[in-house]
Amino acid sequence: MIHVNDAYTVIQKEHLYKVFKKMQKKNRQQLELIRKKIEQIKADPYAFKLLRTAAPAAR
Repeated sequence: MIHVNDAYTVIQKEHLYKVFKKMQKKNRQQLELIRKKIEQIKADPYAFKLLRTAAPAAR
């Protein structure tokens, strides 16, 4: 489970939860790195590039 603080929220989809659960069993080190990166982004979101809000136009 990902904990949320301040005004920033993390959207956790059901699929993502399943992936993290599987990763916890198979690759705990990578999961820990992902968790730390999420915590860094929550602590200072302006230090990272913004995600695109809209999908690119279909060609």
